[in-house]
Amino acid sequence: MKKLVFSLALLAGSSASLLAQSTLTAATNNPVVNNSYTSVNVDTTGTFTEATISSNTGAHHVWDFSGLTTTISYDTAKEVTCSSTPHCMLFLSSTNMASQTLSSPTYVYSIVSTDSIAQSGYYQSSTQNLIFTDPMVTIKYPFTYLSSYTDPYAGILTYDPGSGFGAITAYETGTINVSCDGYGTLQLPGGVTDTGVLRVHSSQTFIDSAHVFGVDTVLTANINTYTWLMPGYHSPLLTISFTDQVGTGSGGLHFKTISYAKKYPLSIKNITEIQNSLEVFPNPASGELNIKFEATTSEDVNITVVDLLGRVVANVPHTNKQGIQQVSFNTGSIPAGLYLVRLQSGGQTVTRKIEIR
Repeated sequence: MKKLVFSLALLAGSSASLLAQSTLTAATNNPVVNNSYTSVNVDTTGTFTEATISSNTGAHHVWDFSGLTTTISYDTAKEVTCSSTPHCMLFLSSTNMASQTLSSPTYVYSIVSTDSIAQSGYYQSSTQNLIFTDPMVTIKYPFTYLSSYTDPYAGILTYDPGSGFGAITAYETGTINVSCDGYGTLQLPGGVTDTGVLRVHSSQTFIDSAHVFGVDTVLTANINTYTWLMPGYHSPLLTISFTDQVGTGSGGLHFKTISYAKKYPLSIKNITEIQNSLEVFPNPASGELNIKFEATTSEDVNITVVDLLGRVVANVPHTNKQGIQQVSFNTGSIPAGLYLVRLQSGGQTVTRKIEIR
Protein backbone atom coordinates (compact mmCIF):
# COMPACT_ATOMS: atom_id res chain seq x y z
CA MET A 1 0.00 0.00 0.00
CA LYS A 2 1.10 3.64 -0.15
CA LYS A 3 2.94 3.52 3.18
CA LEU A 4 6.14 2.54 1.39
CA VAL A 5 6.05 5.78 -0.55
CA PHE A 6 6.01 7.80 2.62
CA SER A 7 8.38 5.64 4.60
CA LEU A 8 11.06 6.67 2.10
CA ALA A 9 10.20 10.33 2.38
CA LEU A 10 9.98 11.07 6.11
CA LEU A 11 12.52 13.85 6.66
CA ALA A 12 12.34 15.90 9.81
CA GLY A 13 13.69 18.65 12.07
CA SER A 14 13.11 21.57 14.35
CA SER A 15 14.75 24.35 16.37
CA ALA A 16 18.46 25.01 16.50
CA SER A 17 20.68 23.56 19.19
CA LEU A 18 23.93 24.80 20.66
CA LEU A 19 25.28 21.25 20.39
CA ALA A 20 24.78 21.08 16.64
CA GLN A 21 27.61 20.10 14.35
CA SER A 22 25.54 20.60 11.19
CA THR A 23 22.42 22.61 10.47
CA LEU A 24 20.02 22.12 7.60
CA THR A 25 18.27 25.14 6.11
CA ALA A 26 16.00 25.77 3.16
CA ALA A 27 19.01 26.96 1.15
CA THR A 28 21.00 23.77 1.79
CA ASN A 29 18.29 21.13 1.63
CA ASN A 30 15.08 22.22 -0.09
CA PRO A 31 14.33 20.35 -3.33
CA VAL A 32 15.69 21.99 -6.48
CA VAL A 33 13.70 21.90 -9.72
CA ASN A 34 15.13 19.43 -12.29
CA ASN A 35 17.53 17.82 -9.80
CA SER A 36 17.46 14.02 -10.02
CA TYR A 37 18.47 11.47 -7.38
CA THR A 38 18.92 7.72 -7.68
CA SER A 39 18.45 5.43 -4.68
CA VAL A 40 19.53 1.81 -4.42
CA ASN A 41 17.22 -0.69 -2.76
CA VAL A 42 18.87 -3.09 -0.32
CA ASP A 43 18.26 -6.77 0.38
CA THR A 44 16.96 -6.78 3.98
CA THR A 45 17.43 -10.53 4.52
CA GLY A 46 19.61 -11.15 7.54
CA THR A 47 20.37 -7.46 8.13
CA PHE A 48 20.33 -5.69 11.48
CA THR A 49 17.28 -5.43 13.70
CA GLU A 50 15.31 -2.34 14.67
CA ALA A 51 16.75 -2.59 18.18
CA THR A 52 20.28 -2.36 16.78
CA ILE A 53 19.45 0.66 14.62
CA SER A 54 17.57 2.54 17.34
CA SER A 55 20.51 2.30 19.75
CA ASN A 56 23.04 3.93 17.41
CA THR A 57 22.50 7.48 18.64
CA GLY A 58 24.53 10.36 19.99
CA ALA A 59 27.28 12.76 19.03
CA HIS A 60 30.31 11.97 16.86
CA HIS A 61 28.83 8.63 15.79
CA VAL A 62 30.19 6.50 12.96
CA TRP A 63 27.47 4.63 11.07
CA ASP A 64 29.10 1.91 8.98
CA PHE A 65 26.73 0.58 6.30
CA SER A 66 29.44 -0.12 3.73
CA GLY A 67 28.57 -3.83 3.76
CA LEU A 68 24.93 -3.49 2.68
CA THR A 69 23.91 -6.00 0.02
CA THR A 70 22.21 -4.20 -2.84
CA THR A 71 19.53 -5.51 -5.18
CA ILE A 72 19.18 -4.80 -8.89
CA SER A 73 16.36 -2.39 -8.10
CA TYR A 74 17.07 1.32 -8.57
CA ASP A 75 14.65 4.24 -8.19
CA THR A 76 15.33 7.62 -9.78
CA ALA A 77 13.24 10.64 -8.81
CA LYS A 78 13.22 14.09 -10.37
CA GLU A 79 12.13 17.30 -8.63
CA VAL A 80 9.58 19.27 -10.63
CA THR A 81 7.12 22.09 -10.04
CA CYS A 82 3.62 21.10 -9.04
CA SER A 83 2.13 23.10 -11.91
CA SER A 84 4.08 21.00 -14.45
CA THR A 85 2.39 17.76 -13.34
CA PRO A 86 -1.00 16.44 -14.51
CA HIS A 87 -2.58 16.16 -11.03
CA CYS A 88 -1.48 19.34 -9.24
CA MET A 89 -5.02 20.73 -9.06
CA LEU A 90 -6.13 17.85 -6.80
CA PHE A 91 -3.93 19.06 -3.94
CA LEU A 92 -3.96 22.10 -1.65
CA SER A 93 -3.40 25.37 -3.50
CA SER A 94 -0.19 25.99 -1.53
CA THR A 95 1.39 22.85 -3.03
CA ASN A 96 4.30 23.99 -5.19
CA MET A 97 6.67 21.02 -5.69
CA ALA A 98 6.50 17.36 -6.67
CA SER A 99 8.95 14.48 -6.75
CA GLN A 100 8.41 12.43 -9.91
CA THR A 101 9.42 8.78 -9.82
CA LEU A 102 10.86 8.13 -13.28
CA SER A 103 10.34 4.35 -13.22
CA SER A 104 6.60 4.63 -12.49
CA PRO A 105 3.80 7.20 -12.85
CA THR A 106 4.06 8.30 -9.20
CA TYR A 107 4.26 11.89 -7.96
CA VAL A 108 4.80 12.85 -4.30
CA TYR A 109 3.55 16.40 -3.72
CA SER A 110 4.94 18.92 -1.21
CA ILE A 111 4.52 22.43 0.15
CA VAL A 112 8.05 23.87 0.18
CA SER A 113 8.95 27.11 1.96
CA THR A 114 11.83 28.76 3.77
CA ASP A 115 10.48 27.41 7.07
CA SER A 116 9.50 23.83 6.31
CA ILE A 117 8.52 21.09 3.90
CA ALA A 118 5.11 19.46 4.27
CA GLN A 119 3.75 16.57 2.27
CA SER A 120 0.48 17.22 0.43
CA GLY A 121 0.06 13.60 -0.64
CA TYR A 122 0.85 11.41 -3.61
CA TYR A 123 -0.77 10.33 -6.86
CA GLN A 124 -0.09 7.07 -8.68
CA SER A 125 -3.45 6.50 -10.35
CA SER A 126 -7.14 7.26 -9.92
CA THR A 127 -7.38 4.20 -7.65
CA GLN A 128 -4.08 4.70 -5.79
CA ASN A 129 -3.58 8.13 -4.23
CA LEU A 130 -3.58 10.10 -0.99
CA ILE A 131 -4.63 13.74 -0.69
CA PHE A 132 -3.87 15.42 2.63
CA THR A 133 -6.44 17.87 3.95
CA ASP A 134 -3.99 18.67 6.77
CA PRO A 135 -0.44 18.28 5.39
CA MET A 136 2.24 16.28 7.20
CA VAL A 137 5.27 18.44 8.09
CA THR A 138 8.37 16.43 7.22
CA ILE A 139 11.07 18.99 8.02
CA LYS A 140 11.30 22.27 9.90
CA TYR A 141 14.13 24.74 9.53
CA PRO A 142 16.63 25.24 11.02
CA PHE A 143 17.19 21.54 11.60
CA THR A 144 20.01 20.30 13.82
CA TYR A 145 21.10 17.82 16.51
CA LEU A 146 18.49 17.34 19.29
CA SER A 147 15.75 19.15 17.37
CA SER A 148 12.28 17.65 17.81
CA TYR A 149 8.63 18.32 17.04
CA THR A 150 5.21 16.67 16.72
CA ASP A 151 2.76 17.24 13.89
CA PRO A 152 -0.79 15.91 13.36
CA TYR A 153 -2.05 15.30 9.82
CA ALA A 154 -5.14 14.03 8.00
CA GLY A 155 -6.15 13.03 4.49
CA ILE A 156 -8.28 10.93 2.18
CA LEU A 157 -6.75 7.72 0.84
CA THR A 158 -7.98 5.93 -2.28
CA TYR A 159 -6.58 2.47 -2.91
CA ASP A 160 -7.37 -0.73 -4.77
CA PRO A 161 -6.66 -3.89 -2.72
CA GLY A 162 -6.86 -6.03 -5.86
CA SER A 163 -8.79 -9.27 -6.40
CA GLY A 164 -11.51 -7.37 -8.22
CA PHE A 165 -12.73 -5.46 -5.17
CA GLY A 166 -12.37 -2.06 -6.83
CA ALA A 167 -11.25 1.23 -5.30
CA ILE A 168 -11.81 1.88 -1.58
CA THR A 169 -11.87 5.29 0.09
CA ALA A 170 -10.37 5.58 3.58
CA TYR A 171 -10.04 8.53 5.92
CA GLU A 172 -6.61 8.82 7.46
CA THR A 173 -5.54 10.58 10.62
CA GLY A 174 -2.13 10.42 12.20
CA THR A 175 0.70 12.00 14.12
CA ILE A 176 4.38 12.15 13.31
CA ASN A 177 6.98 12.62 16.07
CA VAL A 178 10.40 13.66 14.81
CA SER A 179 13.77 14.08 16.49
CA CYS A 180 17.38 14.37 15.45
CA ASP A 181 19.09 11.76 17.64
CA GLY A 182 22.64 11.74 16.33
CA TYR A 183 25.33 13.24 14.13
CA GLY A 184 28.65 12.06 12.76
CA THR A 185 30.04 10.08 9.81
CA LEU A 186 28.10 7.84 7.43
CA GLN A 187 29.78 5.08 5.40
CA LEU A 188 27.94 3.60 2.40
CA PRO A 189 28.74 0.92 -0.19
CA GLY A 190 31.18 1.84 -2.93
CA GLY A 191 33.63 3.57 -0.59
CA VAL A 192 31.36 6.59 -0.03
CA THR A 193 32.00 8.41 3.28
CA ASP A 194 30.17 11.58 4.34
CA THR A 195 30.85 13.67 7.42
CA GLY A 196 28.63 16.22 9.17
CA VAL A 197 25.65 13.89 8.74
CA LEU A 198 22.50 14.20 10.88
CA ARG A 199 20.24 11.26 11.72
CA VAL A 200 16.48 11.75 11.93
CA HIS A 201 14.17 9.38 13.79
CA SER A 202 10.54 9.70 12.65
CA SER A 203 7.90 7.82 14.61
CA GLN A 204 4.59 7.83 12.77
CA THR A 205 1.24 6.45 13.89
CA PHE A 206 -1.77 6.54 11.58
CA ILE A 207 -5.31 5.20 11.47
CA ASP A 208 -7.15 4.44 8.21
CA SER A 209 -10.94 4.15 8.56
CA ALA A 210 -13.07 2.79 5.71
CA HIS A 211 -16.51 1.32 5.07
CA VAL A 212 -15.83 -1.90 3.13
CA PHE A 213 -18.69 -4.13 1.96
CA GLY A 214 -20.96 -2.75 4.64
CA VAL A 215 -18.41 -3.22 7.41
CA ASP A 216 -16.54 -0.44 9.22
CA THR A 217 -12.84 -1.30 8.96
CA VAL A 218 -9.97 0.32 10.84
CA LEU A 219 -6.28 -0.19 10.07
CA THR A 220 -3.68 1.08 12.51
CA ALA A 221 0.03 1.15 11.71
CA ASN A 222 3.25 2.32 13.30
CA ILE A 223 6.22 3.36 11.16
CA ASN A 224 9.69 4.02 12.57
CA THR A 225 11.99 5.59 10.00
CA TYR A 226 15.67 6.49 10.35
CA THR A 227 16.95 8.94 7.76
CA TRP A 228 20.49 10.32 7.33
CA LEU A 229 20.81 13.86 5.90
CA MET A 230 23.56 16.41 5.42
CA PRO A 231 23.75 20.06 4.33
CA GLY A 232 24.20 20.52 0.60
CA TYR A 233 22.68 17.20 -0.46
CA HIS A 234 19.01 17.75 -1.22
CA SER A 235 17.87 14.14 -0.74
CA PRO A 236 18.28 11.43 1.94
CA LEU A 237 21.64 9.66 2.03
CA LEU A 238 20.18 6.55 3.68
CA THR A 239 16.66 5.57 4.76
CA ILE A 240 15.74 2.57 6.93
CA SER A 241 12.07 2.03 7.76
CA PHE A 242 10.26 -0.48 9.98
CA THR A 243 6.49 -0.81 9.58
CA ASP A 244 4.09 -2.66 11.89
CA GLN A 245 0.46 -2.95 10.86
CA VAL A 246 -2.31 -4.24 13.12
CA GLY A 247 -6.00 -4.81 12.58
CA THR A 248 -5.53 -6.47 9.19
CA GLY A 249 -7.30 -9.65 10.19
CA SER A 250 -4.14 -11.65 9.65
CA GLY A 251 -2.36 -11.02 12.93
CA GLY A 252 -0.57 -7.92 11.71
CA LEU A 253 2.28 -7.30 9.31
CA HIS A 254 5.88 -6.33 9.87
CA PHE A 255 8.32 -5.32 7.17
CA LYS A 256 11.55 -3.40 6.67
CA THR A 257 12.83 -1.29 3.78
CA ILE A 258 16.32 0.09 3.17
CA SER A 259 17.58 2.37 0.40
CA TYR A 260 20.65 4.57 0.02
CA ALA A 261 21.77 7.31 -2.34
CA LYS A 262 23.74 6.32 -5.41
CA LYS A 263 26.08 9.29 -5.32
CA TYR A 264 27.50 9.94 -8.75
CA PRO A 265 26.93 12.72 -11.28
CA LEU A 266 23.75 11.56 -13.00
CA SER A 267 24.79 13.16 -16.27
CA ILE A 268 27.94 11.01 -16.37
CA LYS A 269 25.98 7.83 -15.65
CA ASN A 270 23.42 8.85 -18.25
CA ILE A 271 25.97 9.48 -21.00
CA THR A 272 27.82 6.25 -20.12
CA GLU A 273 24.62 4.24 -20.54
CA ILE A 274 23.90 6.03 -23.82
CA GLN A 275 27.41 5.25 -25.10
CA ASN A 276 27.13 1.57 -24.13
CA SER A 277 23.70 1.12 -25.70
CA LEU A 278 23.86 3.39 -28.78
CA GLU A 279 22.99 1.80 -32.14
CA VAL A 280 22.85 3.71 -35.43
CA PHE A 281 21.39 1.80 -38.39
CA PRO A 282 21.33 1.17 -41.27
CA ASN A 283 24.87 2.28 -41.96
CA PRO A 284 25.28 3.32 -44.75
CA ALA A 285 21.92 5.07 -44.62
CA SER A 286 19.78 6.17 -47.52
CA GLY A 287 16.50 7.93 -46.80
CA GLU A 288 16.04 6.87 -43.17
CA LEU A 289 18.40 6.64 -40.20
CA ASN A 290 17.48 4.96 -36.90
CA ILE A 291 19.11 6.02 -33.64
CA LYS A 292 18.51 3.70 -30.69
CA PHE A 293 19.85 4.16 -27.14
CA GLU A 294 18.97 3.80 -23.47
CA ALA A 295 18.98 6.68 -20.96
CA THR A 296 19.03 6.27 -17.17
CA THR A 297 17.26 9.61 -16.58
CA SER A 298 14.94 11.92 -18.49
CA GLU A 299 17.47 14.77 -18.59
CA ASP A 300 18.02 16.47 -21.94
CA VAL A 301 19.75 14.54 -24.73
CA ASN A 302 20.57 16.69 -27.76
CA ILE A 303 20.93 14.73 -31.03
CA THR A 304 22.58 16.29 -34.09
CA VAL A 305 24.26 15.20 -37.32
CA VAL A 306 27.59 16.97 -37.90
CA ASP A 307 30.12 16.88 -40.71
CA LEU A 308 33.74 15.88 -40.13
CA LEU A 309 34.62 19.53 -39.42
CA GLY A 310 32.10 19.59 -36.56
CA ARG A 311 29.50 21.72 -38.35
CA VAL A 312 25.87 20.87 -37.57
CA VAL A 313 24.01 19.81 -40.71
CA ALA A 314 20.82 18.59 -39.03
CA ASN A 315 19.05 18.59 -35.66
CA VAL A 316 17.24 15.34 -34.84
CA PRO A 317 13.97 16.03 -32.97
CA HIS A 318 12.91 13.61 -30.21
CA THR A 319 11.27 13.52 -26.76
CA ASN A 320 13.55 13.13 -23.74
CA LYS A 321 12.55 10.24 -21.49
CA GLN A 322 14.05 7.55 -19.31
CA GLY A 323 14.58 4.10 -20.81
CA ILE A 324 15.08 2.72 -24.31
CA GLN A 325 14.46 5.20 -27.14
CA GLN A 326 14.45 4.77 -30.91
CA VAL A 327 14.39 7.85 -33.13
CA SER A 328 13.89 7.75 -36.90
CA PHE A 329 15.31 10.58 -39.03
CA ASN A 330 14.97 11.27 -42.76
CA THR A 331 18.40 11.92 -44.28
CA GLY A 332 17.05 13.08 -47.66
CA SER A 333 18.14 16.70 -47.14
CA ILE A 334 21.77 15.81 -46.32
CA PRO A 335 24.31 15.46 -49.16
CA ALA A 336 26.01 12.07 -49.55
CA GLY A 337 29.18 11.67 -47.51
CA LEU A 338 30.65 10.79 -44.12
CA TYR A 339 29.14 12.32 -40.96
CA LEU A 340 28.93 11.92 -37.20
CA VAL A 341 25.75 11.35 -35.21
CA ARG A 342 26.36 13.31 -32.00
CA LEU A 343 24.45 12.83 -28.71
CA GLN A 344 25.09 15.33 -25.90
CA SER A 345 23.86 15.17 -22.30
CA GLY A 346 25.07 16.97 -19.18
CA GLY A 347 28.07 18.44 -20.99
CA GLN A 348 29.21 14.99 -22.19
CA THR A 349 29.26 13.80 -25.81
CA VAL A 350 28.96 10.47 -27.64
CA THR A 351 29.45 10.15 -31.41
CA ARG A 352 29.04 7.47 -34.09
CA LYS A 353 30.41 7.73 -37.66
CA ILE A 354 27.89 7.11 -40.42
CA GLU A 355 27.81 7.19 -44.19
CA ILE A 356 24.89 8.78 -46.01
CA ARG A 357 24.24 7.78 -49.63
